[in-house]
Amino acid sequence: MTAGFLAAQHSLTDPSLARALFDVSSSPLPFFPLTVLTATLAVGILQGAIGARWVGWFTALVSVACLVTAVIGSLDTTSSVPPFALLGFAVTVIALSVSLFRVPTPA
Repeated sequence: MTAGFLAAQHSLTDPSLARALFDVSSSPLPFFPLTVLTATLAVGILQGAIGARWVGWFTALVSVACLVTAVIGSLDTTSSVPPFALLGFAVTVIALSVSLFRVPTPA
């Protein structure tokens, strides 16, 4: 959506280019690798490799949200994908960073 907006702002008058940029940016395909990444991160955190345990459970919840977003986005091609999973991933990264500062890692 941002790429389509920028194309319109910079007067790229080709409507097919703006539509293609909008379609690519609203695709649910990036959520499938993000689902695998967050699920793997959740398993690592819950096994005690890094971070606090509550961050692991939150990351598992974000992984489920990414999967739901990817499935809903791939089924409904008429609307753009809601950014809830991306917001959850950003909160996960921040929470894990803070958790790494607060919880000492084993030597």
